[in-house]
Amino acid sequence: MDSMLLEAKLIRCSMRHGWKSHRPIDPGVPKHSKKARPARQSKSEPVVLRGTRYAPWVAALFVLLGTVRITATYNVLSRIGDELAHIACGMEYLDRGTYTYEPQHPPLTRMMAALLPYANGAHSWGMQSMWYEGGAVLYRSGNYEHILELARTGILPFFWLGCGVVYLWCRRYFDSITGVIAVAIFSFTPTVLAHAGLATTDIGLAALYGASLLTTLVMVERPSLWTGAIFGLTLGLAICSKFSFLVFYPSSLLLGFVAYAALNRPPVRQLIASLRSLALPAVIRVAVAFLTVWSAYRFSFGKSALTGAWSVPFPELFQGINQVIEHDVRVHAAYLLGKISLKGFLVLLSGSSVLQAPHTPVGPDRDGRLEAISASNFTLDGIFLRDIIGRRGEPHQHWSTPRAAFYFCFLRFGRQLEFEQF
Repeated sequence: MDSMLLEAKLIRCSMRHGWKSHRPIDPGVPKHSKKARPARQSKSEPVVLRGTRYAPWVAALFVLLGTVRITATYNVLSRIGDELAHIACGMEYLDRGTYTYEPQHPPLTRMMAALLPYANGAHSWGMQSMWYEGGAVLYRSGNYEHILELARTGILPFFWLGCGVVYLWCRRYFDSITGVIAVAIFSFTPTVLAHAGLATTDIGLAALYGASLLTTLVMVERPSLWTGAIFGLTLGLAICSKFSFLVFYPSSLLLGFVAYAALNRPPVRQLIASLRSLALPAVIRVAVAFLTVWSAYRFSFGKSALTGAWSVPFPELFQGINQVIEHDVRVHAAYLLGKISLKGFLVLLSGSSVLQAPHTPVGPDRDGRLEAISASNFTLDGIFLRDIIGRRGEPHQHWSTPRAAFYFCFLRFGRQLEFEQF
């Protein structure tokens, strides 16, 4: 009799409060017993977020908004000095098939800057100086603004690539919402928009540096001939974007490996086994990267000042590295807040990403240049915001903040080394 009364009371309460039960009520089970509690979802089970299927479209919308903001500056901002040099070298590369003006920078981004003007009818004028050559390409065409707009439009694909790398990186290791937030921050940052709107080399390095790191992680996780070939192609393109990559990329790998070994402390046998698995497709990776770089230099073969009497493939690359070394030895004066320095200003480190403007010289011969680490910065910004907004019980929420904090320390340390170098 008591059990029937208890069951009637439970039914009355469920009707009053709108409760719905998907299983029959067992009046013999106490209310607070373990058998009556619903089973908790395992932490290992993936958490499916509502609205994630729209995340790629939202990210694409931010990319589109960034593109509109970039192209809106084409007929507002006049050319800067470096654009003359980059357009001249790219035009020589496309029109004459040579690369002699200034091999201090690789030809990829310069070729992209000159591609649309060349397709529109612009050509090389054979000037002795690249500065005069760039001026001739722009001003002797009869339509200076149109040629400059075409040159800057050729750099836009690197902005799109950078946004794509940021989104794919976050979606692969976190979730799509993190990717959307990171792309929003990346595509609304003034330094990114400014350099993506100029016919220079910086945004190309930023995008391809991030792409090379992402393909490196994929290759380490899934070593195969296919991932090795993609990694080799990305690595070759990144080398052809700017020689700063040759310093940034190994430094990232070294510090990343040190952090992995310090945090996880894997056995030596496991490290050796991992290195062996990566060594199997190493020939493919090296071959693809080598052919990519060599094809960018039109399969040239000869001597350079760096190699001496030895003839090597792509001698322009070694000549460019030698010019970079000579350039770094020279002293560059810097001005900041009424002070002049020949070594740069360390005070710029903490706020340089926020305060630098693309046309304001705040560092030694930098002109507010966007560093290659910017894409990683904004990827991690999205991670931090996602953790602040985030959900409870997600597996990655417990380790993303320490990992991101380490990378932020590394990025700031990298900027300090660069400014101390000058």
